[in-house]
Amino acid sequence: MAGDGHGNIDNIGAVLGVLASLGITPIIESFSVRVELSIWGGLLSLAFGVLTGTIFGFYPAYKASILIPVIALNHE
Repeated sequence: MAGDGHGNIDNIGAVLGVLASLGITPIIESFSVRVELSIWGGLLSLAFGVLTGTIFGFYPAYKASILIPVIALNHE
């Protein structure tokens, strides 16, 4: 499962979130709001995004992996 590419979705989402914050910063500053960006803030948000994506991706997959497929399909 590690090489199937699904683990990259949370990484891409986290990077896009950091890039979106960098892109929206000039818009916020145009309203005379002081914004200070830091490397630690970016790394922390990146780590949180990856952690959140991993947990919320792993838990449903784990629950599905312990089910018997035929029985699980009959309950739908």
